[in-house]
Amino acid sequence: MRKFFYNLSSLTVIAAMFVLSPMVANAEVTVPAVGSVWKSEIKYSNLNTDDQSPAKRSEEVMTVVRHEDGVPVFASEVFGYKGEIRETASGTVVYTDKCKDLVPKEIFVAPVKPNQCGWHVCSAPDEGVTVTRDIIVFAELYSCFPTVGKYSYTSIGKAQVGGEMVTVGDAEVSFGVFQKTKWKSSISMGRGEVYAESSARKTIYSKVEGSQVPFVNANKTPSPVMVVEFAKAEEISQCDVVAFGDSLTEGMGASKAESYPSVLSGLLGKEICNMGISGNTTRDAKDRLSQILVLKPKLVFIALAANDLLKGVSPSETKSNLTHIVDIFSKEGIMLVVLGFEGLKGEKSKETLASLSSVDEVMKGNQEIVYVPDAFVGVLDDVKMISKDGMHPNAAGYKKLAENVHDKAFGTLQVLLGYAIKQ
Repeated sequence: MRKFFYNLSSLTVIAAMFVLSPMVANAEVTVPAVGSVWKSEIKYSNLNTDDQSPAKRSEEVMTVVRHEDGVPVFASEVFGYKGEIRETASGTVVYTDKCKDLVPKEIFVAPVKPNQCGWHVCSAPDEGVTVTRDIIVFAELYSCFPTVGKYSYTSIGKAQVGGEMVTVGDAEVSFGVFQKTKWKSSISMGRGEVYAESSARKTIYSKVEGSQVPFVNANKTPSPVMVVEFAKAEEISQCDVVAFGDSLTEGMGASKAESYPSVLSGLLGKEICNMGISGNTTRDAKDRLSQILVLKPKLVFIALAANDLLKGVSPSETKSNLTHIVDIFSKEGIMLVVLGFEGLKGEKSKETLASLSSVDEVMKGNQEIVYVPDAFVGVLDDVKMISKDGMHPNAAGYKKLAENVHDKAFGTLQVLLGYAIKQ
């Protein structure tokens, strides 16, 4: 079992982080009152799909359900799951309902200053000042184990946005599917982010209701920050069958137990090690090939290129990276099953989804690879199969994906698996 532990005494220098952190712009800090609602519409501007497509738009709603030590606790949807977001001296803690009881109570120490609320900065820092926060997530997607990311915001100056004076700055988050994502963020004092824009997407907060109240923290003296430390996960010395990819492999939108490798493992009667990492582009995957090769797999399932599309990677680079990945596995004598995106309803992949069509260009005609070109048909083009985040499959979608792979390549897979087992 993967292990982790919490340490309240080591690295005590971190305990002073909120004492030494930059002061917010005003002394009379306010936070959202109970009942305040954030409703935003996220539009992915670089997707050439219909405006109503789930892949084009996503909605986020957060509600302040209570205050604890003067700090708002938000109810929200986290990776398609219901959960809560709250600020602590250790960082922004996010947990889903099913994982809530596994979050150590000691972590809920209120911050001395309410620099941030949920995913939003409630009180912007002075111009030129950077505020950073850890993000600690307990979600089914990660089997409720704590996963840590980092958020930062650097104030640039003031501007008028929608008739309101806001602080404009550079925001960045490094976490899971959002690895090293940067955007321009407009912060309204006491309310948080009201507008955000990057090359890939725009977030418009179409409805913000609720009043603000002064921040009152019962903790008048700094409290020790809980340092989250991890024992190294037990190493997998060998795995005959590996699923290699991004969030579509890892299972974002459902849980790892509901991911396509887990479902396919049951259908095939053979353990499949899930080596998907959310946010991976083909470049990221190429850079971690050694992590897969050390497992000495005999058969690898590959599902890549979706993040190349979302992050604006050129089709030529996607094609080059995929070719490199395939060549390395092939030279090692590893059998490959590649999942393609061909035939998605209403989308001309050759014209509008060039990064995804690169998969087809690399795989077609390669007699040494089992290619399932239409693996995602009935999954990514069916709203009933999409999770609440508007982009990833839900549990039913991953089940359909696993069935597609199983049904379309059953005979070949049985031969390959028989070979893998005998070696």
